[in-house]
Amino acid sequence: MDSRSLPHRSCRNEAQRTDGLENKFRVNPYLLKIDRVRNRGDGRAFDSGCIEVIKRPFKVFILKRFFKNISAAKLIEKEVVKLNFEPGKNDLFSFQQSKDLRAFDPNSCFYMIRQVFDQKVRHIFNNLFKVNLDGSLSIAVSKYVDTDHLLCHDDKFSDRHIAFIYYVNRNWKAENGGVFEMLDHDKFGRPAGKVHSISPQFNTLLCFEVSRYSYHKVSEVVADMSKGRYAISGWFHSSAAKDLSKHILDKKNVPSTDELPYCAPLMYSEVHDLSIFRLSPDHYLATADEIVRRFKDDGVVMFDNFLESDFFHDICEELKSDRIKWIRLGPPDIRNVESAKLKTQIGSSGAVPGALALSALLDVFQTTTAISFFRNFINFDYNGVINVQVEIEVNRWRRGCYTLAQYSGIVESYDRSFELVMFFNTKYLKQRFDAGCGGFLHNVSDGNHEEYIKPTDNALIIINRPFGKNPYIKYLNHRLKKATFHSIRFRYYIKIINEIGDAEDLFLEETSD
Repeated sequence: MDSRSLPHRSCRNEAQRTDGLENKFRVNPYLLKIDRVRNRGDGRAFDSGCIEVIKRPFKVFILKRFFKNISAAKLIEKEVVKLNFEPGKNDLFSFQQSKDLRAFDPNSCFYMIRQVFDQKVRHIFNNLFKVNLDGSLSIAVSKYVDTDHLLCHDDKFSDRHIAFIYYVNRNWKAENGGVFEMLDHDKFGRPAGKVHSISPQFNTLLCFEVSRYSYHKVSEVVADMSKGRYAISGWFHSSAAKDLSKHILDKKNVPSTDELPYCAPLMYSEVHDLSIFRLSPDHYLATADEIVRRFKDDGVVMFDNFLESDFFHDICEELKSDRIKWIRLGPPDIRNVESAKLKTQIGSSGAVPGALALSALLDVFQTTTAISFFRNFINFDYNGVINVQVEIEVNRWRRGCYTLAQYSGIVESYDRSFELVMFFNTKYLKQRFDAGCGGFLHNVSDGNHEEYIKPTDNALIIINRPFGKNPYIKYLNHRLKKATFHSIRFRYYIKIINEIGDAEDLFLEETSD
């Protein structure tokens, strides 16, 4: 035989290695015959224990002993720790992720795993969900370490159709977190309470059909930093999912009266007493040009020690007292925070009975006196007639609280918006309180630059609110322990009525019968 017809030894070795990987990563043959599982009514499939079905709040299939050879699952567990991961953090999540498995060397086990998903798993899902997954496959390895989490969401984006998670770790304990939690939905289609939890199980594949009700999250990991919860996860895409997305309702526009912050038209006031400020208004106005420049460039400006010290101390004590009734605000795909129950009308009678200093602050900041002062710094030079609404929240922050950037308040139609934020009782936070604990105020400017603002006592923060970009409080993780602090947020929505009038006609006067 002509030696030139024989493959090179290295080529033969590569071919043998590829064949070996293909044989190793064989899917449990039982799972290739699971199309009958869909219609079973008992929640479990057959007697083998290979398949489990969770029916509420949405259907999830758990495919156990996914790879036939346990050595394949052990190899994955061994290899994932060697990967390079890119850290990812935003308002919704904190975890690390590898590049897409498509980009791996064709001789690597991860590329082979992708081939298995693209062919065998695609076939399984087509049968299991009775769909035609004619789109692409997105698949990567995720790594969750201490404090990492993924907050409530529905996975609905573009043409995502089937979501999946393959769990890599052996002996992962539920108390370490990283648990897949399924949430129900209310009558408006918004996420509600947790219904079911699924702990990571070695060599197990979890999958579900993405829909407007597939609300879920991954609980915070509480483990030594040397431990990581690894999973291979992603989505199968399809053209059918694109059609489905056209019928998704906008759940965020459905209000719930027990979750709305206090919002009212700005009160017209001829009172110009701002004695609660530590420094006189003239002190700030003397540097107004510099403040306007900073606000225009950064979208945020901060005044330290803003309130008179005794007045600020009184508010701190009132916020810690039992005079305030706290309620939970949601829904969890937008925020999870405790808010003070305010009276429907803020005024001389007091927004919070028994909390005189707090009520006085809320009264002043929802008057024309206040906005006439702050408009000197927000680059809003307009001498027409405008209408202003102010949304007020008094919040208590503790472990597990957060707001997401998509929350934009309840006023939809406006021409300009800005926000005032003040923090209270932050001195009780531990000395090492930093961005790693969460709780920082994140502001995204027009240029997509994100600034982290540490909660600081008695500092007034003025934030510009461009359309579609909203400041948020990052999820507070277990490092905060039992500490609690407070904030007051004023969101001002300005609507231009017409372009006539002098400066003194800036506001529509509010009158009462």
